[in-house]
Amino acid sequence: MNLRKIMCMLLALSMLVGTALLFASCSGEDEYGVSLSSKQLELDVADYAVLYANSQAQTRTYKETMAEFAQRLVDVTGGRFIAKSVTSASTPSAKEILIGNTGRAESNEVLSNIKGDGYAIEVVGEKIVLVGTNDLLTLQAVTYFCDKYLKEETGSTVLNLHQSANADNVEMITLASPEGTDYSFIYSQDLYDSKRHPVELLVNVYASNDLRDLPVTVLDNLTQKLSDITGYRKKSFKLETDAKAAEGLEVLVSRTNRPVSMECLSGLGAGDYGLFIKNGQVVLAAYNDAALLAVEGKFLDLMDEATVKNAEGKKSVVIPANFKMTGYVNKEWITDFTKPEGLSLYSALDTGDNSLQYVYMGEGVNADAYEAYVDTLKAEGYRAITENEIEESLFVTLLNDETGVMLYVAYNAYAHQSEYAHKYEPILRVVSSPTKDVTVPDAAILSPGTYEKVTNTSVTAIELVGQSVGMGYIVTLEDGSFVLFDGGNAAGGYEAVNIWNLLNAHYERIFGHAPTVAKPLHIAAWVVTHSHGDHYSVFNKFLADYATRSNVKFDYLIGNYPSESSTFCVYNSDIGCMNNNIPALLQRGTFKYLKVHTGQKYYFANLEMEVLMTYDDLAPARIKNQNDTSTVLRFTMNNTDEKGKKVADPYVMIWTGDANNQQSRYMCAMYGDYLEADMVQVAHHGNIGCESDFYDSVKATVVWFPHSLAGYRSWLAPGGDKGNWVRKVDWKLINESQYTKYVYVSGAPDANNKGMGLNLTLPFGNDGQPMYDKIYNTLDGVDAILDYTSDTVNGGVAIKPPQN
Repeated sequence: MNLRKIMCMLLALSMLVGTALLFASCSGEDEYGVSLSSKQLELDVADYAVLYANSQAQTRTYKETMAEFAQRLVDVTGGRFIAKSVTSASTPSAKEILIGNTGRAESNEVLSNIKGDGYAIEVVGEKIVLVGTNDLLTLQAVTYFCDKYLKEETGSTVLNLHQSANADNVEMITLASPEGTDYSFIYSQDLYDSKRHPVELLVNVYASNDLRDLPVTVLDNLTQKLSDITGYRKKSFKLETDAKAAEGLEVLVSRTNRPVSMECLSGLGAGDYGLFIKNGQVVLAAYNDAALLAVEGKFLDLMDEATVKNAEGKKSVVIPANFKMTGYVNKEWITDFTKPEGLSLYSALDTGDNSLQYVYMGEGVNADAYEAYVDTLKAEGYRAITENEIEESLFVTLLNDETGVMLYVAYNAYAHQSEYAHKYEPILRVVSSPTKDVTVPDAAILSPGTYEKVTNTSVTAIELVGQSVGMGYIVTLEDGSFVLFDGGNAAGGYEAVNIWNLLNAHYERIFGHAPTVAKPLHIAAWVVTHSHGDHYSVFNKFLADYATRSNVKFDYLIGNYPSESSTFCVYNSDIGCMNNNIPALLQRGTFKYLKVHTGQKYYFANLEMEVLMTYDDLAPARIKNQNDTSTVLRFTMNNTDEKGKKVADPYVMIWTGDANNQQSRYMCAMYGDYLEADMVQVAHHGNIGCESDFYDSVKATVVWFPHSLAGYRSWLAPGGDKGNWVRKVDWKLINESQYTKYVYVSGAPDANNKGMGLNLTLPFGNDGQPMYDKIYNTLDGVDAILDYTSDTVNGGVAIKPPQN
C-alpha cells in the first residue's frame, strides 16, 4: 500500500470522529482503580462549551467546582472556557463537555452503563461526558479528569483522553447516621482548646473561656453539621487529640501525628487545600488557616450532597470511600519560586496583601541552610534590599525586579531561649509578596542619608482622656520631621484636632512659622502598631481631616496587619482589621503603606528604625489574642551637632504597642540582652501585656505608660505586688526595678474627666540625652516647664518612682 493510500485512509478515519486521532493503548485499571479503554483519542477542545447539570439541590461547592474546572482548562491549555449550567432552553451543539446528569442523550447513555455507585468519563461522538450516579461521584469524575488529563500546563488545547474511563461499584462509607458514627474526630495535641485540653500557661491569661485554635473549631462545626443532618446527639461525637493512640476510623483536621495526615499534606502546596478519604480515614488537609477555612466550607457543603434517606426518611451521610477534592485559596499568592532545598514545610500563613508565609522546621533548618538558600535566590536574579543579623538570627528582603516578586527570608535561631522558660525550635521563614500589592521601600530610607539638622530630638505623649483610650506618641526628628505612633480612639471628636495642634506647635517652635506649601509639615512615618480601634481610629480621622492638605507631606504608614483568617479564632479580634481598611486609607492620603518584617531597618533623618517583631513571627503557633499582632520597633536615635556630626552614644527606644505574652516570650528567646534600651513603652496600657522577663531584659531608665493618670493609679494601687500576674509585672517595673527612674503617663483628667490639655514633651539636649528637668506642656510651649513635686506633677503627667 503506497503512502497516498495510507494518508487517505487516515483522513477518512479522522472525519468519522471529528478531530480525533485513534491509536492503541494498554487497557486495565490505573492507580485510581478506574478501568480504562484500550483506545485513546486526541481531541482539540478549543471550541468546546463546558456545561454542567444544575438543580436547586446542588450546593455552592458543586457550582464552584464547575467554575474551577473551566479555569483549570484555561490554565492548562491557554484556551477560553467558561462553565455554564444546562437549562431546558440550552441548544445542544456538537462540541460540548457535559458534566453531571445534564439530560443530554450522551449523559444518559454514559450514566446508564455505570454499575452500582460510580462515575465515568467517556467520549461520545465528539462530546466529552463526565458523570456520576450522584453529585459527589460527579465531582469525583471531575477530580479524576483533572488529575489524569490536566496535570500540567501544555499551552495546547489538544487533550489526550481515553475513549472511556469507568469506576463501577465504588465503595461508599457512612460518616454518620441516626444511630451514631464509627469515627473519632482528631486534632493535634499541640493546639489550644480551653474547653477540653487547656494549656496551663494560658489559663487565666485571657478573658475568653472558650478559646480554641481553628482546627478544633472546624471539628466542632463538622460534628454540629452531622448532628443536624442525622439527629445523632452532638455531645456523643468524640473529639480527641492525637495523643490518643490511633484506633479505628478517624476524621483528621490539619496537621496531626497520623501518617495519613502527613501523606495528604505532602501532596499539597503551601496555598492549597485538600479533602481526602483514604482507606476510610477522612483528612481535611491544609498548611494555612485560610485554606483550612476553605476546605471546611467545602466539606460542610458536601455533607448536604452526601445526605441520603432510608425508607423511613431517616438521614445518613454517605461518601465515596476514595473521595478527593483539592484546590487553592488565592491565585494571587506567589507560589512558583524556588523553595529551600531539602527542608520540610511545616505550615503556612496568609499574611494579607496577597502575601503568603512558608514555615520550615525540623532537620536541616540552620544558618547554613539559610545562607545556601539566599545564595540560590541571588543567583536567580534576586537582589537584597535589606539584610541584618541579630543575635545569630538572620534576615534578608530580596527583590526580583523582572518578575515583580519580593521575598522576605528569615532564620530564627532563638539564641537566648535557654535563659528563659519558653522553648522554641529554629525556623526558616519565607514570605512571598507581589510588588503590585506590597510597597517596595524607596532607596532613600534603606540606608542612613544626609539631612539638615534644625532641632533636637523629642518625644511627646499625646493626652488620653475620657473615652479616648489607647496610646499615641510623637517623636520629633532632627530634620524637623515627625514619626507618630497610633493616636488613640476618636470617640470625643477632638483627638485628631489635638494631634494636629501638637504637630503645628512643634513645627512653629522649630521653623518660626506655620506650615506652608513650600515648607510643609512633614510626617516621615506613622506607625499603627495593630488593628484595634483604640490605636488606629484617630489615625483614620486625621487622614480624613488633615493628611491631604497642601501644607502636609506624609511619606509612610508602617505596620503589618493580619489577615482575617489568621485571627479567625483569637480573643479580642477586631473584625474591621486594618488590613481590610488600607485600600480606603490610601485613597485618603498620598502616603505609601510599608508592610514591615522582623530584622528590617529603615532610616529617617537621625532615626534608625529596626523591626524587632511582627505578628507573623508567631507562626506556626496561632495567635491567641489580637494584641499579640503588634509591630514592635527599636528606635536608635543617632544624635548630631549643628554640623551633622554624631555626638554621644545613640539613644535607644523600644515601642511595643499592645504586645502580649506570646510576643514577649518570642522576643526574649530571640534577643536576650539585645533588648536593652534607654526607654520603653509599657505594653497594652499596663494591662495584660509583656511579662517581667521582657522588661528585666530591656532595663530601661524611662518608661512611657500609655494610660491616663487614673488608669495608671488603678494598676499601681497599693498591694499590686500581691495581685495577679499583670499587676505584679507593673509593680515590679515601676516600684522595684533598679533601672526605672522616670515614668510618664498620657494626660490627666480634670474634675469633669475632660482632660487638662497636658501633652508632655521630653526634649533632648545637644548631648543627645533627655533633659528630664525640662519636660514641658507641649501646647503651652517650651517655657511651660513641669517641675516634679512629690510623685506627680500638675495633676500627674509625670511620675518619678522611688529611687532604689
